[in-house]
Amino acid sequence: MNTIGRPYRVFQIALFVAFAFTSQASFGQILISQYYENSDDDRVIEFVNVGINAIDFSTSDLFLGSWIDANTESYKSATMPDGFAAFDTFFSGLTMASGEVLVLNISPGPVSQIFPFAFQGSLSSLNADGNDSIAIYEFDAGTYTVTDAIGFTDSGLEGRDTSWERVTVDPGYDNTPGSNVTTYAPSVWLEHSTAEVDAATSGGIAIGISSLPIAVPEPSSMCLLLAMGTGAALRRRKR
Repeated sequence: MNTIGRPYRVFQIALFVAFAFTSQASFGQILISQYYENSDDDRVIEFVNVGINAIDFSTSDLFLGSWIDANTESYKSATMPDGFAAFDTFFSGLTMASGEVLVLNISPGPVSQIFPFAFQGSLSSLNADGNDSIAIYEFDAGTYTVTDAIGFTDSGLEGRDTSWERVTVDPGYDNTPGSNVTTYAPSVWLEHSTAEVDAATSGGIAIGISSLPIAVPEPSSMCLLLAMGTGAALRRRKR
């Protein structure tokens, strides 16, 4: 049996898998875990850090943006958001630990007391009205890279008079025209009615308490482990 070139092919496969993990880094650490609206039209977003490292917002380049009305799908292309703010603006002075949950009020004004948790931040200028997509992105040298999103369409109004809870850490959006949060329901996003939100408690339908798994190895760590494992396999093969 001809085995010439097999170690090289194994190395090629290792590089491909390592690149795949690296490519998914933008979907890894801080995720939009919940998007909730109650019967008073109050809206909040929950974020969770599913990585093993803490994030210091004062030194990060993370932003939250909204793409509104006719531009609602423009987060899928190289188009700047209509409304945006740095995470350090609305979560000023905070460091987000691994597994920590933060809740942001994105309502036009003060929220009612229906929500059974405290808000760590408020951003009324985000313009979230049910047909406005919201995304986390990194901004560097005049360009941005979306790292997570909950996407809606202008005519579909998939985010109006309803709520969405993320149930896995898998990507819940893509760049295909017309795709939106319902494309990934219920595998990634689980829909809740405003009545459920009104009746919820802090232990109810997980409002303010993300059920996503935490301490997921960062992509760089996964690549290192993969490289070490591949190297060991090659050494065993040579013996």
